[in-house]
Amino acid sequence: MKSKICQDGGKALMSYSNKELGEWILREVLKLDDGELLTYEKLQILGIDSVRIDKIDDTNFEINFSSNGSFENFIEN
Repeated sequence: MKSKICQDGGKALMSYSNKELGEWILREVLKLDDGELLTYEKLQILGIDSVRIDKIDDTNFEINFSSNGSFENFIEN
């Protein structure tokens, strides 16, 4: 899916069709039903606390979901 990093400091990810990105994350990865809200509690149950964008090469990146505690480790180090 074609996407780009945007906003100050590259803190946002946007696909050319944001609906496509949202559908992929919410329906395919997190397996949420239509209309089901994603909450922090649900992420904790799923064992996810953050999303990481990893650079493969100059034009390819991948989205990875990090386990609980990963964000705190990132902030502390």
